[in-house]
Amino acid sequence: MEFEIRKEYPPNIDEIRKVFDLGDRDVLFAWGITLYNPKGNAVPPHLMVHEKVHQMQQREVGVEKWWDRYLKDKDFRLNQEVEAYAYQYQFVKKEVNARTAKTFLFALASDLASPVYGNMIQYGRAESLIRNFRPSYAKDKSGEESKETSLSKE
Repeated sequence: MEFEIRKEYPPNIDEIRKVFDLGDRDVLFAWGITLYNPKGNAVPPHLMVHEKVHQMQQREVGVEKWWDRYLKDKDFRLNQEVEAYAYQYQFVKKEVNARTAKTFLFALASDLASPVYGNMIQYGRAESLIRNFRPSYAKDKSGEESKETSLSKE
C-alpha cells in the first residue's frame, strides 16, 4: 500500500508533543495511508520501509487506537518500533557491505535507546532486539498480504 505524502503535521500532533520533545528534528508520522512529512524532505527507501511497517501495524488495530496506545504504553511503543527498525535494518543489510550494515545498526539502536523515545531501553538491548528480530507473519485470515510480503516489494 502506497502512502499519500503530506507536508504537514498529523492530526494528533498536540498529543504527540505531550509525550515527545520533537525539537527541530526531521520526523515522519505514519497515519494510515498518509505519511506526514512536515519538513518535506526526501524520504530514503529504508525509512519508507520503517514507516510502512507502522502503516501495517495501524491497519491491524486501527489508526487512532494504534496512536493512542503508542503514546500511552511504552511497552507497546517499544514492540512497534523494534519491528519497524528491524525491517528497516534488514532492508539496508541487503544493500550494503557488512561494515556499513553494522554502522547502520548502531545508528538505529542508538536512536531507539535515545531520549527521542524516552530512554525506554538501553543501547545493547536495542541492538540485540533489532538484529535478532524474526517476523512471525503470514497471510492473515482475510488473505491480506503480510508485512513481510508487502515490504519485500520495495
